[in-house]
Amino acid sequence: DPRMTFSRASAGTFFGTEKVLSSENLIDYSSDISQSSWTKDGVTAAGSQTAPDGGTDAYKLTENSATAYHRIYAALTADGGAITLSAYVKYIGRQWVYVRLNDSTTTRRAWFDVQNGATGTADSQFSSTTITASGNGYYKITATLPNSTTSSSFAVIASAGSDGSYSTFAGLDADAFAVWGIQ
Repeated sequence: DPRMTFSRASAGTFFGTEKVLSSENLIDYSSDISQSSWTKDGVTAAGSQTAPDGGTDAYKLTENSATAYHRIYAALTADGGAITLSAYVKYIGRQWVYVRLNDSTTTRRAWFDVQNGATGTADSQFSSTTITASGNGYYKITATLPNSTTSSSFAVIASAGSDGSYSTFAGLDADAFAVWGIQ
C-alpha cells in the first residue's frame, strides 16, 4: 500500500522450513469476485462499490428471487493449524449473513448481523467470532477455527434469513450486502 512505510533496525529472521504464515491468504482472487474461482449461487455480483478504505473495489451481492442458497464460495487448501475467515461486509437490505468453512467431513457456520453490528449463533468448532465496525458502513467479520484439516475446503459467504438460518429461502430480488477484503 503506497500510503504506508516500514523500516527496521535489524534483519528479519526465518524460523524453520514450514509453510506457515500468519498473514497468508488462502483464497485465490480474494478481492475479485468476478473471477471464475468464485461460485455465485442465487446472487448477482456488481463491482465498483465503495469499499471501507474509500476505494471502489467492493462487490454488491444481490439476491435473486429463487428459493435457493444466496451465496458466493471459493475453494481453499488449509495446511493444518488455526485458520480464520474474515471479510468486510456492509448491510444493503440483508441483515444477516453467515460464513461457512467446510471440508470433506465437517461444515462449520457462524452468523453475523451486519445491520446492527452483532455476532449471532456460531457452531461450537469455532474458537472465536468477531464483528468490528469499520469505515463506510462496513463491519469486519471473523470466524476462527483452532484446527483445520489438510484436505480441500470451501469458504462461503452467504445471505441468511435470520440468525442460525442457512437453508434455502426465497430471496427478495432486492436485498443485498456488500463484501470486500475476503481472507
